[in-house]
Amino acid sequence: MAADNINAAMLKLDKIAKGNTFAKSGLESALLDAQGKRLGLPVSELLGGRVRDSLEVAWTLASGDTARDIAEAEQMLELRRHASSS
Repeated sequence: MAADNINAAMLKLDKIAKGNTFAKSGLESALLDAQGKRLGLPVSELLGGRVRDSLEVAWTLASGDTARDIAEAEQMLELRRHASSS
């Protein structure tokens, strides 16, 4: 299989690795990134083109205490820490 055939690689991965969508997403992202680097293009161009210049993100670190992490994320959203300053 050619290294640039991401769809074929993902189909093969689906056959040999059931479930674990997070791991498969990581591999797909890595394959897309490598393809973009080979072609000198950003991944957004491989996927049809950029639709925005920025993306609001709420980011928290996992502490191991799920309730605490959810409370922290809710507080960050309430404070609008995810919103761009522009």
